[in-house]
Amino acid sequence: QWIVLLSIIGVNIFCFSSLIIAFLYINSPIMRASLDGWLVRLRILLFR
Repeated sequence: QWIVLLSIIGVNIFCFSSLIIAFLYINSPIMRASLDGWLVRLRILLFR
C-alpha cells in the first residue's frame, strides 16, 4: 500500500519538476546555453 502511494507521489513530483525545467528551458536563453553545454560535455564523456 505504502509503496504504491510513494511511487505515485514520486512520479507526480518527477513530472512536475520536468515540466518546470522545460518551462525554464524555453523561457531563458542562459539556461538553454548552460544546458546545451552540459549535454555536449556529457556526450564527450560518454562517446570518447
